[in-house]
Amino acid sequence: SAARIDLAQANAFIAEMDAEIVANNIAKDAAVAWVSLNTLDSRTRLLQKLITKSSEMTTQLKTLVASGMIDKSASASAEIALRALVLEQMSLDAEISATSANFIKYFGNLPKHLNTPTSLLTSTDLQKIQKDWSKSPVMLQTAAKVLAAKQMLIASQGSQKPSVDFKAGAISPMDRAERTNYAVGLELNWIIGDGGRRKAHTAVQAANLKAAEHTLAAAKLAGKNILDTTLSQRTAFIDSLEILASQEITTQNELEIMWSQLPTGQTSVRQLIEAEEKAYRTADRKILVGRELLTLEFKLLAQSGILATKLALDENKKNKAEK
Repeated sequence: SAARIDLAQANAFIAEMDAEIVANNIAKDAAVAWVSLNTLDSRTRLLQKLITKSSEMTTQLKTLVASGMIDKSASASAEIALRALVLEQMSLDAEISATSANFIKYFGNLPKHLNTPTSLLTSTDLQKIQKDWSKSPVMLQTAAKVLAAKQMLIASQGSQKPSVDFKAGAISPMDRAERTNYAVGLELNWIIGDGGRRKAHTAVQAANLKAAEHTLAAAKLAGKNILDTTLSQRTAFIDSLEILASQEITTQNELEIMWSQLPTGQTSVRQLIEAEEKAYRTADRKILVGRELLTLEFKLLAQSGILATKLALDENKKNKAEK
């Protein structure tokens, strides 16, 4: 019947969307694994530089303490700060081990040099996502499930239509599946099982349709809200990066001034250690916000069904360039 054909088409489309959702989620997880490992690598290199500087300056403080030029408390506090940084490095190393295992799951091995990932989200993508948010793979799949539920109900209702059976004691010349209700000499004969089971089956299909419609309505409402929230978060991350970039320049300028004042005694070694750590925290925060922004954009592209295609195109371009 037409209902059965439409149901088969709806189910085929649902399976197609499911494959697209899976492909985009895998692409997103792989991209996030790359971003996470690259972020940890950048943070580790930044922290190692600070530990090296702090270690050298702590040694200088110990020399000054030994010569009686400064109080021992200054050296002790610097050593405490240095140990805290070393513990922080150990924590990052543990994160790298776990993140590396996840990276290998998607890429097979760890490269000698991990390239810094860049944003794949263009202004054109952003406009398309905002305009066609209701056409994402998840939304289309949810809508197709409503269509499938409708076709199942139609098919179930169709199976309740009566067929005919000849009552004269002879073999009926009519097809038993013929949908005609004869008033004389014929009796109604249900196609499958008893009427109670058929009515119950139809009631189940009707309930399934209502549930599918409710799911679609909820998905539409949630989908738009999630998109708006995600775009607001993206704007906040971009604004934060601009502020942190400005702060990073300021802290670096302060450091240069303090280093120039060290020989004259206008800046102490302890003050310099604190300033170096402040500069590190600003740069580290900037790296973390950059990671959050990239992760959010990859998720946005995946939810919209764009990411898998983009990555495939980028890989094809790369392969052509290498040939």
